[in-house]
Amino acid sequence: MGKLYPELKLRRNPLFECPSPDLNRGQPDLQRPIWASFEFKEQDLKDFTALNTIGRCKGTIRVIDQVFDYLMDYTQGILNKKILIAMNTDIMQNKYSYSSKKKFYQYICKFIRYLAESRDNPMISALVMYMRMPKVRREIKLMTPRIMVTEDVQEAIAKIHSNPLVQDDRKRHYTGLLLFLAYSGQRPTTVSRLTVGQFRKALAANPNVLIVESWQDKIRMAHYVPLHPVLIPYLTDMIKDRANSERMFSTFGLQTYLVRHPMPLHKIQGTLDLKDMRKLFEQKSDELGFTDANKNYIMSHGVSSINWTSYKAFLPENIYRVYMKYWGNVKICPSLSL
Repeated sequence: MGKLYPELKLRRNPLFECPSPDLNRGQPDLQRPIWASFEFKEQDLKDFTALNTIGRCKGTIRVIDQVFDYLMDYTQGILNKKILIAMNTDIMQNKYSYSSKKKFYQYICKFIRYLAESRDNPMISALVMYMRMPKVRREIKLMTPRIMVTEDVQEAIAKIHSNPLVQDDRKRHYTGLLLFLAYSGQRPTTVSRLTVGQFRKALAANPNVLIVESWQDKIRMAHYVPLHPVLIPYLTDMIKDRANSERMFSTFGLQTYLVRHPMPLHKIQGTLDLKDMRKLFEQKSDELGFTDANKNYIMSHGVSSINWTSYKAFLPENIYRVYMKYWGNVKICPSLSL
């Protein structure tokens, strides 16, 4: 081969003859090892956040900011094999929940890929291999440890009404909010976006069904929420002399109250939280036998399959009828009234 084609001995790859460029700018250097260091600045994190948080809710943006604050503090703007492996170990050893750890890996890997694309350097994206979340072997399939019963809500409302430091209008507001969350199974974030006008329209309708708009829901699904007869006097009192554009509930105020006045739960060790009301609705529905598609539709939960997006449809009168069939006789707090 050398005798027939002597010129082949002189051919060289031009990429290895040119001077090595800066890996953080321009074309990649194939001679540089994969464990080399790459620098980034805080502005890179801000640019990535600006591009990937358009249309996201405040909670998601807050999580991304927390992840990137941790990334900047730990790496000091330098990415390499050694640092990523150490950070990987630190994330797994910290007392984060499994879902929180998963978000750390998700957003950090996205940022590394973004850095590689923005600098036109595929060598940076190879560092993703050192940010793989190890698989956790679970001996049993765990269910939620948060066991909620109606007595938790009853005792919380009783303590709120017996607190002399809470004004009467605040007592009615907190009571109405707790009962609405317990009877509807809505997310606290969704409830904080509901307006007085929506409730005024629902109370005037027959049957009393609230329409949650898509922008108010976490998964952007508009849906109907039946109003239990127990809620009617509370809601009617709360909408008096208020503008339609005003937010109906202040979830932040009640959550702050629960933090300052912890209320122990009956079945488990822990204190009451607003998000527990959604678990109460789910668990109480299972107890009552209300486990069909109507319950999932009201909660806006588990509705992402093609069966939901292409086939199912619901009418407000049917939703209300099925809901009252199971929940009609449930009196969470029969001893209290306005």
